[in-house]
Amino acid sequence: MFKINQKIKSAWLLMLSLQPAIIMAGAGQTLDQPNESVHVSNNDSVQTLLTHPVDGIKGRALSGSMGRSEETKANKNNESTEYDEMGQAHFDPVFQAGSIIDQALANKIAKLNGGLNNDQNATESIRLMVYLNYFPHEQVFKQTIQNHHAEITALEFKRQGLLAETAGQRDSAAPTDALNYPSMLVFDEAYKDELKAMNTEHEALSLLIKNEAVAEISDLINRFQHPIKSQLNAMGVDVEFGAIAGNVLVVKAKLDQVETIATIPGVLRIAEDVMMEGQLNVLPAAAMVDPDDSSLLGLWDSGADGGIYDPAIIDSGLDDNHPAMQNSASPLRNNFQTWYLVAANDSTAFDDANTTDDLQGHGTAVAGIVGSYGSSGFTSHLGMSHGVDKLVNLKAGFLNTSGTASMFYSDLYRIVDRGLNNTNSLMPSNSFNDDIDGMNLSYGGATSLDDTDVGRFLDAVIASYTDTPITVSAGNSGPTNTLFSDTASAYNVITVGNANDRNTVSRDDDIMRSSSTVGPTANGRKKPDISTYGSFISAPNNDWEGASADFVNFTGTSASAPVVLGVIMDLNDAGLFDELAVKALLINTAQKNLPSVSIEDDSDGWDPQVGWGVMNAFAAYFHRFDTFKDSVTPRNTDGDFQLYKGSMRDEGILGEGRDRATLVWNRSATYEPNTAPSEYFGLSDINLRLYAEDNNNLLDTDLNGIDNVHQVRVGAGATDTDVVVKVYAWSTTFVNGDAAEEYALATEDGFTRVDFPTQFQGIAVWPTEVEPNEVFDVQFWLRNDSDLASHNNEFDLNLPAGFTLISGVDTQVVGSAAAKGGNTSTVTYTIQAAAVVADGINLQVQHSHNSYLEDYGPFNWNMGINVRVDNTPPTPNPMGFASLPNNNGLNQLSMLAQTAFDTHNDPIQYYHDFTSAPSGGFGGTDSGWINDRNYTDLALDSNHEYCYRVWARDSAASLNVTAPSASACSYTSQPTPEAVLIGGVATNSITVSAAVLPPNIILGSSGLQFNNVEAGTTSAWQQNNTPWESNGLTAATEYTFTARARNGDGDVSVEGPAVMASTLANPPAVNSIELISDSQIQINLNANSNGLGAEYLIQNVSNGIDSGWRNQLSWVQSGLACNTSYTYQARARNPDGIETIIVSVGTINNDCSTDVIFVDGFDN
Repeated sequence: MFKINQKIKSAWLLMLSLQPAIIMAGAGQTLDQPNESVHVSNNDSVQTLLTHPVDGIKGRALSGSMGRSEETKANKNNESTEYDEMGQAHFDPVFQAGSIIDQALANKIAKLNGGLNNDQNATESIRLMVYLNYFPHEQVFKQTIQNHHAEITALEFKRQGLLAETAGQRDSAAPTDALNYPSMLVFDEAYKDELKAMNTEHEALSLLIKNEAVAEISDLINRFQHPIKSQLNAMGVDVEFGAIAGNVLVVKAKLDQVETIATIPGVLRIAEDVMMEGQLNVLPAAAMVDPDDSSLLGLWDSGADGGIYDPAIIDSGLDDNHPAMQNSASPLRNNFQTWYLVAANDSTAFDDANTTDDLQGHGTAVAGIVGSYGSSGFTSHLGMSHGVDKLVNLKAGFLNTSGTASMFYSDLYRIVDRGLNNTNSLMPSNSFNDDIDGMNLSYGGATSLDDTDVGRFLDAVIASYTDTPITVSAGNSGPTNTLFSDTASAYNVITVGNANDRNTVSRDDDIMRSSSTVGPTANGRKKPDISTYGSFISAPNNDWEGASADFVNFTGTSASAPVVLGVIMDLNDAGLFDELAVKALLINTAQKNLPSVSIEDDSDGWDPQVGWGVMNAFAAYFHRFDTFKDSVTPRNTDGDFQLYKGSMRDEGILGEGRDRATLVWNRSATYEPNTAPSEYFGLSDINLRLYAEDNNNLLDTDLNGIDNVHQVRVGAGATDTDVVVKVYAWSTTFVNGDAAEEYALATEDGFTRVDFPTQFQGIAVWPTEVEPNEVFDVQFWLRNDSDLASHNNEFDLNLPAGFTLISGVDTQVVGSAAAKGGNTSTVTYTIQAAAVVADGINLQVQHSHNSYLEDYGPFNWNMGINVRVDNTPPTPNPMGFASLPNNNGLNQLSMLAQTAFDTHNDPIQYYHDFTSAPSGGFGGTDSGWINDRNYTDLALDSNHEYCYRVWARDSAASLNVTAPSASACSYTSQPTPEAVLIGGVATNSITVSAAVLPPNIILGSSGLQFNNVEAGTTSAWQQNNTPWESNGLTAATEYTFTARARNGDGDVSVEGPAVMASTLANPPAVNSIELISDSQIQINLNANSNGLGAEYLIQNVSNGIDSGWRNQLSWVQSGLACNTSYTYQARARNPDGIETIIVSVGTINNDCSTDVIFVDGFDN
């Protein structure tokens, strides 16, 4: 704990770490699992000594406590759990209260009982699906996964590390993703080897988990089915098989036995078997799995072409002798196959054979779209995951008598059960030794139901069997269909619509195929999910032998669904395994703004025919790093929301439109036997919101309770906007009984999972001690050290008994605080203390905020204060000077006292005491008690010493006075000296003295100094008026003289007035006199050491003519007469006009000849 030695007004800073009991929902931190949120709290209260941002006042941590608002809890708990957040019922009441016997089957029984059924009689057997009410699959898989938590965690770290290596290559600086795409680089071989090794490790672990789970599930289901089978057999019912997946018995029973079967314990639902119909090169470039633009390096360029991931095609079989599909060593391909056609064989429409071969062609084409590796002459006809080394043919479809492909529910159930639970049955037998990583089903039938038996079966498979996505064709009944497809309406599948690339690699001319079935489902759920290219797809021809071509055009959603499955295998190969994450990624990166398929302006971003957009495999590859696998707990529990922070913008038509985030989770495959005959495949209600981080504005929501795909988008025209994506549970319990619901979130690049803002530093300024009834101020604000901005911050002042708020608002909203150091507004309270003396009292400010529709607090910030009678003087004590007395002007001294502090925040007064004038100066007065620390004593004598001391007092009822400081003395200033007097002047020196001596020249360090400006010389400091001779000067030169003085402290005055004087000139010397023409004589003088300021006069004594005063040393006299003698003389003068003596130059006779005659000693 920081100890304050002086009781002064303090600024206190605090940082509080939350205790375990009060950790806020959503404030989780990731520990050791990149894709799993774990909520943690810090058990140690952290106290940090910081510096107040104003005046550098130090402070210490305050105490505090926080709990979730009980009022908030109550309000949330009172919210309805029967409706979604939009007020719509969670479940279809008809389905919720449905009877055990399917309505269509019940109608037949009623007709039979009424004697009206001519088509069906009591003795004929019909094939029935008997759904049972025990479904442990999901729980068993979750427990098995938990058993391998350590291996999964280690593998996930390895996967994240590999992805991070390439994520750093991405450029995100350009205004659109499309412009950033070229930044993706091809993997080097070493990286490919690491990725391949990691994929191999993943597949081995996945197989281990599935084998363990399947073994346990098979045992549980077989034991559950056994007594029911025995009872059915005793009734004479033919049990054809029991499917482990979905826990379904397929039986043949008479119509009049159905009502008895419905009474058997464990039977949940009975429905008649249903027959479905099949839903029927530039594709890789158009789908962007292998972009035509050479600057874009896509999935295939990186080597992600399916690899060791194993797709399964549930269809009419496979011509595995086809040159693009047959077993091969190079490229490596092994086909594994099985068939189940029991219901098909019973149909009069059956026109097939009990073999895995494809007699209709539908299955071979679909399988080829996934896995064709091309053939001679068709080398570019590659499937979307042409590099898969295993492909599984699950034949349950058949050629019917009309030439089309059909499939019964029961055969579908059996073949899926084999693929998931009995892979040893795949031919070649006991050699598959792997698990299926995804399935495609391009079959379906129109239904008026929103939730179908086959849809629930598919949902159960996906929800239970980890990382096993199923792609399903939307159907070909558009665009005027009123019914949706029974398989495509399943919640957990990826339902695919049909787009037409028009046989070009450009996406600019793409359109939707008009026949693609239009959603939504019967209850308004958003299906299809996405669309991709399924029109005129060049696919393997099952009738390729002979003259027929190896490949034929294939059109329909049957063709578009396997395109998506192939891309999923490629994404698996690129390191993205999780089926929820893959689904979210494909939907989030699907394009909404293709020129001819634009749904950008749709209010919710979804279109009944297109779905959430047209798949863009390259965008999915580019954003494969941008998915989160997470979970939320039920509403009103810790962990019921998660927050993600990043930036979004509208890329416009040149990019991919409005940035978005997509949330995906699975409908749970849980039966609820306690409420039979109802059947629940429950959907947890999870919602999605998008906020602007800087102001908490809600930008978009997706709140309906019937869909398990939600999406939010930034607004049209938005520039770069910092946003917060919120995922939260609306369900108060989850139907599968789990404590948390897993989901996947796909975002734009650069998003991170962040905690709800809970980390704050409270900053307060207040007195730690006050007197009874004293009025004082408190200032308070918060700094937000969280990773997210907080909004609607509110302070609520709570005063202890006896304290009164004089001014300020006790409860007030102080706005937003930006993340990582942003401050709230500052509040000021004026408070009157209690009348009773007491220690250890806390003033309390409660902080709460509501950000992103979540509450924080209240958190109590406590400011300790003591109420005491003040008998303590201010500090420092003794008092002192901050600035000693000093001369800051003529005849005055100024001084500054130290800042005094009082623990009671009383007003402080200061007394500056004049004590003496040691030099005998007059004046000197006290300040008296003043509020100002500054004091200036005026009207003092110049250059005299004056002494002072200072003390301080508070304003307590009984005044408390400090001891005085020690005396401090200072001299007043010297006046500026007067102009100097010029004394003796010679040719090389000038003597100066003071006209008036400065006062008190003999005191202390006082003195006088003369200065020759031009010569740059000064006299010594002297305390008398002894003249100073400045010598070594140049003759006939002007010099400037000043004087300055200093006081007893040595403080120097400014320079006095300048006085100028010149040295005397030397007489000139003669260089020559000469005739230069018949009428001219030139005289040349020598300066004789005179300076440039000297002037000269040359005179013709004979005729009285002279040169005039001039600074030239030569003179030419003209107009002279011949045969005449002339005599010359010269003199000089200084700048002051003082002349030298006259010197003789000489006599010369002008005989008008050119000879020069020298006289007076001059000769040649």
